[in-house]
Formats: sequence, structure tokens, C-alpha cells
Amino acid sequence: MLSSSIGIPLDKEGIKYESIDRLKRQHHAALLYKTPSFHNSTGILMSERRRHQLLEVCKKVALPIIEDDVYGELWFDNPPPSQ
Repeated sequence: MLSSSIGIPLDKEGIKYESIDRLKRQHHAALLYKTPSFHNSTGILMSERRRHQLLEVCKKVALPIIEDDVYGELWFDNPPPSQ
């Protein structure tokens, strides 16, 4: 089985959810892999609002999400900012 990955446009809040439906159809995507906290290499912390928007779009187009939130609990003196 072959697999490949494609890039998804980002803005200051993270993945631009508006592009999900088109990219899924265009590339026959099987899943969405995301790193919502301190995204490598941008450092973006995806807002709660954007996370919910992304979830709703992925539900609508039947696209499973794998969330790699390895950095979600990474903080020292203060918790990471919620956006």
C-alpha cells in the first residue's frame, strides 16, 4: 500500500478548514493528521474555535482525524495560552 501526504493551508489559528472538502476530493484523502499545539515548524497553537470548526468539517466529509498533541501539556511556569 502506498501513501503520501499533502500540505494544507494555514493561517494564524492553524489549519484553514475551508480547504478540507476540496483537498479531500482532489487527493482522495483517507485521513487528516494534525498537531494542534505548537505546530512544527510554525509554532502555531490552534484555537479552540478552529479545532471545533475543523471537527465539524471533517465530520461532514467523513474524514477521520489523527491528532498528535504531543506538545499539548508542554509548559513550564504558566500553562500554554488558550486561544
